[in-house]
Amino acid sequence: MPLNNPTPLTSTSEVPVPKWQHYKSSRPALKMITKEGTRVVFTKFTFMTQDQLVISYLDAEIALGLNVISKGELLTAEESDPMEALRRKHIEEYKAEEIAKRVAEAKGETRVLGNTEGGGAKLKTATTKHVAS
Repeated sequence: MPLNNPTPLTSTSEVPVPKWQHYKSSRPALKMITKEGTRVVFTKFTFMTQDQLVISYLDAEIALGLNVISKGELLTAEESDPMEALRRKHIEEYKAEEIAKRVAEAKGETRVLGNTEGGGAKLKTATTKHVAS
């Protein structure tokens, strides 16, 4: 595909959202090492991974009777971190406002300073008499 003619993403071509396997621990911090030497570190009672080798190792340990950890659900990044979803929502709202401002500026519909959105009274400039002492 040439770089000067990129194909825009449409609603029909959705990007697959990666899922993370979630595990819970009964301890606040826990470290394990797989047979291959991969570190599995639980922090704040949780561990999330997409690595199939780690998932199969932890599933096998749970099946053998390791009761310190338990398997959770498959989660997306937004499901596991609600602040991430809120952050994305605010960023999308900000971008939409910026686009609306640019469109208004392109059409020549910019607001004149001193006018309120209601179209009512103009703002008065303050002098040294109006400053509270």
